[in-house]
Amino acid sequence: AGEVMSFSRDAEGSLRRKDDKRTKQRESKKERKAEERRKKEEELRRLKNLKRGEINRKLDEIKEMAGIKDLKAMGLSETDLDGDFDPAKFDAAMSQAFGDEYYE
Repeated sequence: AGEVMSFSRDAEGSLRRKDDKRTKQRESKKERKAEERRKKEEELRRLKNLKRGEINRKLDEIKEMAGIKDLKAMGLSETDLDGDFDPAKFDAAMSQAFGDEYYE
């Protein structure tokens, strides 16, 4: 009577099913979140491409109206369009491209 009886956690030959419901729920949630993140990134890529296309169409319109063949002649480059807007830099580029001789 001085001994404490102990039993193993996993009884061999038991009919009890192993409960992995929480593990399955966790994996399901993880997969769902990954899918949502992938869809969100895909949508952002699509929107960025649309915006880039819109900007290029506007640039083509501007080049056509100004009678300019390419951006280099206008004093702009692709990096100018991708970076942050700097009003002083833009004014300098426009004065270089459309100087007094343009308006005469």
